[in-house]
Amino acid sequence: MGPIRRFKSRRRAEQPHTPASTTLVTPSLPPPPFSDWWNDFSQRFYDILVFMNHARLQKISTLVQHIHDVRTKCVFFLGPGLDIKVHPGAPSLGLEPMTLPMNDSTVDPFSKSLKDLFWVCPMMFLFVKLARKVCFDPSAPHSHGFVLSEPVWSNGSVNPYNPLAHEFKSWIRSSYEIPDSESFESMFKMSMKTFEYISSLVKEEMLAKASGFSDLSGDPLNLYDLVAVALRRLGSGESLSLVGESLNLNQTTVAQITKLFTDAMEVRAVCHLRWPSTEAEVEEVKGKMETISGLPNCCGAIETTHILMCLSIADRSSNVWRDRENNQSMTLQAIVDADLRFRDIVAGWPGSLTDETIHKKSTFFRLCQEGKKFNGKKRELSEGTEIEEFIIGNSGFPLLPWLITPYQGDELSYSEAKFNRMVTKTQKVAQKAFAKLKENWKIIQKLMWRPDKDRLPKIILTCCALHNILIDMKDEVQEGLVFSDRTGLNYRPAFCAAGDDHNGSVLREKLSVYLSGVEE
Repeated sequence: MGPIRRFKSRRRAEQPHTPASTTLVTPSLPPPPFSDWWNDFSQRFYDILVFMNHARLQKISTLVQHIHDVRTKCVFFLGPGLDIKVHPGAPSLGLEPMTLPMNDSTVDPFSKSLKDLFWVCPMMFLFVKLARKVCFDPSAPHSHGFVLSEPVWSNGSVNPYNPLAHEFKSWIRSSYEIPDSESFESMFKMSMKTFEYISSLVKEEMLAKASGFSDLSGDPLNLYDLVAVALRRLGSGESLSLVGESLNLNQTTVAQITKLFTDAMEVRAVCHLRWPSTEAEVEEVKGKMETISGLPNCCGAIETTHILMCLSIADRSSNVWRDRENNQSMTLQAIVDADLRFRDIVAGWPGSLTDETIHKKSTFFRLCQEGKKFNGKKRELSEGTEIEEFIIGNSGFPLLPWLITPYQGDELSYSEAKFNRMVTKTQKVAQKAFAKLKENWKIIQKLMWRPDKDRLPKIILTCCALHNILIDMKDEVQEGLVFSDRTGLNYRPAFCAAGDDHNGSVLREKLSVYLSGVEE
């Protein structure tokens, strides 16, 4: 009613219309002054809003949406029989013109006038002018068509052609309105470049197993649709029914697509979850860690977070999953570098297990015991004093030759207290990584209602891999976002009951003495 009220005061006496004699709109007179044009247009816009029936409004809405979404030059014109046509101008993609018949029996008498129908075009321009550069091009295809030129970025530069806009199905466009990169980025929190990379990563696995996925309208889903559905589910954390309703999909289809995507990521994205493999990589990691608080030869920080769940009362194992804060949860333990990249993860253990227990059950712990980790260059701190590579952890972890934890107790020396502050400062990289992970992929941030405990570790792994991909791709969208430093889980500190390892104590003392002479 708002637009109708706005234009009602501008109505003028109805003027007789000249019947149309051609099927294409060909303006032959110079444009009238803007004030006259606006008054005439406002009157006709009001007529359209008042007299067009629901079916006609639906067709116009579809047409506007189609024009708004197309990435290349679009032409809309009046075809034979007073049909409105839209052509994306991209024959190489095999896209056919879109036709909206306007001469069926449901059309109101006034709209049979070609002149009245012509005024629909300026109305469409109002919907798209904020996002598109609109011009009239007499040399355009289909003769005397109105052309929507290339979309423009928010900074004013012309956006290069991107095939993704043509690949998204209409239900994604209508549900999320993806007319340009800015809307796309706000939805997925990543650039189109990163989205394309993720799609290429899982393409072989997903297309080999995907069979006949379609929306509730029967339209088939392509690769980009499948990836978009999975990312929507992982990123929003909404229930299957809500995601399905918003995307015009059955919730079973959403679950199947998400499962297909996580299975593919488990196979294809493992390259993004790895320990540094070359000496140069290791040295780069250690150098960045040292810049945080001055800890030399440190390869990362280990930390544990909890994925909250709500299990069925009938689940006899529910108490096993109850953590120290009396929440039902699954744990994620990870080693993180200075870039907030996950270098090693362990997911799937019940929340009742301690940090020490989870670490000692991990493959990483076994490899450390076998001497296959932290066997790189030693660092000389002073003459006759050198240290091995190591990682740091909080008081919930045991003190080991490769895992250095803070001093415990109330009466600490100056060097010990300073060492603890530096360890805590460095440890924050892991906390920031978990916070960023959960804010990007809210499926593991929210309370999960009766999840499949066998599938959940794969979902966690997928989210960690996506987290690393965003870092590895140096995604510019992510760099512009602000994340908190903590996950929001206010768990009390845990303390490891195991005794200190002798070699670990020696290494910690060397670091404490060295850092006592380093400025904080």
